[in-house]
Amino acid sequence: MKSNIVAGSNVFLSRTDDPMQDPAFVSQVHDYPRLREIAVRKFADSRVAKLDNAQEEILKTELRCVYAKNDPCWGYRKDLKRVVSACINGKCPNIRKCNPSYTAEEAAYWITSDQERKLYGRPDKQREYYIVDMISDEEMGRYISNPANEGFEYPIPRNPVLVNEQDILQKEKMYRIDPKTGRKMVVVGYRWVITDNASYENEELIPIWDFVNEIEEKRQEQTVQRKKAKRIEKKQEDVTFSVTQIIKPDEDDSDYARKEEFEQLVSRHITAEIKLTDLDGSMLDGSETVVLLANPAELEFVSSTFLVSGIEHGIVCKHNIMLALIDDYPKFASKNHVMISNTVQKAGCNKSNIQAWKKLAEMPSITLLHVATRDYYAFSYGNREERWTCRNMYGVTHVCIIKDDIDRIDVNKDGLYPASLVENGNSYIILEKGGTSLGQLGKEFADMIMALKNAEEIPGLPLMIQGIALRIQNGKPEILGMGHLKFSEY
Repeated sequence: MKSNIVAGSNVFLSRTDDPMQDPAFVSQVHDYPRLREIAVRKFADSRVAKLDNAQEEILKTELRCVYAKNDPCWGYRKDLKRVVSACINGKCPNIRKCNPSYTAEEAAYWITSDQERKLYGRPDKQREYYIVDMISDEEMGRYISNPANEGFEYPIPRNPVLVNEQDILQKEKMYRIDPKTGRKMVVVGYRWVITDNASYENEELIPIWDFVNEIEEKRQEQTVQRKKAKRIEKKQEDVTFSVTQIIKPDEDDSDYARKEEFEQLVSRHITAEIKLTDLDGSMLDGSETVVLLANPAELEFVSSTFLVSGIEHGIVCKHNIMLALIDDYPKFASKNHVMISNTVQKAGCNKSNIQAWKKLAEMPSITLLHVATRDYYAFSYGNREERWTCRNMYGVTHVCIIKDDIDRIDVNKDGLYPASLVENGNSYIILEKGGTSLGQLGKEFADMIMALKNAEEIPGLPLMIQGIALRIQNGKPEILGMGHLKFSEY
């Protein structure tokens, strides 16, 4: 084996029981397999120390070349702040591509001389060592090895002793409020945890907390009325006003007093229900449809599903099928077919969207769209407006991409272009499936991704963001779908 790697000390002090939780120890690690293990653990355990920029760069590039699997010829250069190749395999066809500064003289410098072989031996003929139990032969003789399981004695699985049913039910009623989101968390299970780090003997059942959907109360059975409900008219009272005392009533307040009436009318006018995943484009062909969603994250999640199902639609640009927030329904009241998500129906109306519900209550036929429940999360960073995201118990998995994020468009032809985003310094490039550039996002979007990383909402910078499409109509662009953050997978 030929290599330009110089041997050095690789022994570091760990100040914690688990070295991965010691930032000083983790900062010394630059070995690709070890960094990969730390990154995977960090994704599931927030106590694991963060990797620095140099370590993340090493993770992006495997340090071993396919043409020299036994030679770690790639490494991180602090002066360049990136991973470079120092390969000396002059016979490789890609040597100039990987290492432009390669010279035969430099390669000869790393060839081991006869004198060095006498002092240090041959790297390609090193002795092999095997891990053995660090006990004496006398102590080894006290145990009997079972060849059936290769000498390992496995403990008997614990048979949990459960308390009575009433205690279990009482535990399941426990809940707490998540300080980040303000949402209710309940016990979804239990796990054994060592509570005495000194002896590693004491173990207890610790509850596992997670978000669950609040149980929706059953709707009272109502007789479906096909006739349009009569409007409730208030009686006019004879009141004498002076010219200076006439006060115009607040229309929104008077409408909000009819909140329950509007909600009941909308429920009665639901004539069909369908799951989002069962919706087919042929069901909406030829109809002017508006789909009303609860928040920007749910809207873009539905947009992603429509892209997968091949259902053409619009969010900003006009289309027969439009996705909109419930608050904006008055702008789309001319559509003859209305669909609302189950999230919208469950949330009901409030003062900000009372006019939308008032208009919606006049529709004689409404379709209820069942959307899978997701953990939608409005991420706030700095003094900027919040950005809607989708997350799981480990962190943010999807982000909304808005029209204002677009900085440049490289395509002029109208159409729908499935795309993905790739990081490019302080921006993200919009790439078509074949690798053609469609445009670029601005610095604002890159700052938002970095803010997610700094807040430890994501394990690092994503390698790619997928699940979106660029739509051009009359020269105007818009982003459809919700960006799915893709990280290093092992």
